[in-house]
Formats: sequence, structure tokens, C-alpha cells
Amino acid sequence: MLQTIKAVPQTFFSRSFYFDLVHRWKGIGLGFVLLLVLFNYAVPMLVHIPLIKAFQQETVLFFEKMPDIAIENGKLSTDTSPFYTVDFNLKLDGNEEKVFAVMFDTGFTSSDISALDKYMAEKKVNALVTADYLAINKAAGSVEIHKFTESKKESFAIGHDQWSAFGKKLAFLLPFFLAFGLVFLYAVLLFVTFLKALLVTLFALFFKLESGFPAAMRLAAAAAIPPSLVYFALLLVDGSYAGRFDGAPGFLFWAAMAIFGLWCASKTGETEPGQESR
Repeated sequence: MLQTIKAVPQTFFSRSFYFDLVHRWKGIGLGFVLLLVLFNYAVPMLVHIPLIKAFQQETVLFFEKMPDIAIENGKLSTDTSPFYTVDFNLKLDGNEEKVFAVMFDTGFTSSDISALDKYMAEKKVNALVTADYLAINKAAGSVEIHKFTESKKESFAIGHDQWSAFGKKLAFLLPFFLAFGLVFLYAVLLFVTFLKALLVTLFALFFKLESGFPAAMRLAAAAAIPPSLVYFALLLVDGSYAGRFDGAPGFLFWAAMAIFGLWCASKTGETEPGQESR
């Protein structure tokens, strides 16, 4: 892994590095895939630690504001007024913005999707809890309804203490969820690298290279390092720039680096001593 880290600057320009990578290195480039996860997700996540902490705090507050509810015979009742809204707010770019809102309205009875969508849009809420169902506004014109009569439990109740305990537990587990997300992203990037390696194998035909699929995996992963670092730099400067780069420009940059790597690997001559990657 140490040799992989040392090779990061060489992924931008070194002919001898790419020659050794294809012909002498071992493995399938798992170290480079790990670096991609770090550059694209883990480090940006660390940069946004204040936002993560704010999310944890707001999660606790959000559930503490939840009313006591009881469901019996498919009907929900609360200990609040007929109209009660719970907001999830976060400070984004210095301004507090509503991220998510749930409204409890036991007097609303319509189950018509159009009426629900219009009502929730007027109230600016993402979820509506009535006496009969829970409605979630997934997108404009798309409302998902879950009727309480569908519940297997005949009756149950959730009080303030239970809501509060759940919110604190969820906030505590958030870092673990994020860590698990990184593991999932590693698997996704490994699969993406596999697909890119198929392209590298096709590109290699033009250079008359027959180095095997593991070498194609190593090259596909290493060629993704320069675009990843450019994306990270743009993210630090302005997220909108990073958003424009993440897509076709980033893929074309990767393709250019992969072709450059294949060209380097097709050359013969003196090269630096090879290193092994695991």
C-alpha cells in the first residue's frame, strides 16, 4: 500500500511507472481503488465534519419534537393540536434551511393522490400523517401512502421518551452508517473499475498488448487517480465546478490517462525497478 501511495504523483506523467504497472506489478489495483474512495468520499467527508455534527444535533432535536402517538384499530391519534409540524433544519452556507418536514393532520381525510400532492405542496411538507395513513411525497406528483390498517400490530403507542431515545441512538450511529457507506462505495468503485478494465482490454488491442486482465484492472484503477484528485481540488474550490467535472469530463480524462498508460506500456527500453501492488 505504501508503494501505491508513493506512486500517486507518477500517475499523472510517468512513462516508466505505467510500463512497470502493466508488466511488473502484481494484484488488481485494490490499493488504487482504496485511494479513490479516500479522495472522492472520505476526505471530503472529513472536510464537512461540522455539517455532520450539526446533522447529529438536529436529528436529536427533530425526534424530541415528535408528538406522542397511538394507533388503535387502524386509527392514529396524537396529544397535539390537529395541525402540528416538525421541521428538520440545517445551516447550509450560513443560512438555516428546512431539509425535511413532517405534518400531523388528523383532520385530513382525502386519499386522492392529486389532492395529497397539492395539499403537501401548499404546506411545504415532505410527509403527512393523518388519522388513517402516512403519506410520503417522493417527488412532484408522486405520493406514497401507507395505511395504518395494513399494520400487523393491532395497537401500539410511541411516547416522547421513546422518540427521544430513538433520535439519540440514530445520531450516535450516524458515523457508523457513514463508515459502512464507505465500504459500500469501495465495492461500487471496484465494480466500476472492473467495467473500465474491460474498456482498457479493448483499447489494448490497438497497442497489441496482451498483458492479461489483472493488468487491465491495475491500469484502470491507476488512471482514475488523476481525475479523482482534480475532482477533489475542484470540490475544495467550488462544489459547482466539481459537479460539472464529475461526469463526461472526468470520464474523458480517465480515458486519456488509460490510453497514455497503454502507450507507455507498449514501449520498450529502460524502466525503473518494478513495484508490487496488493
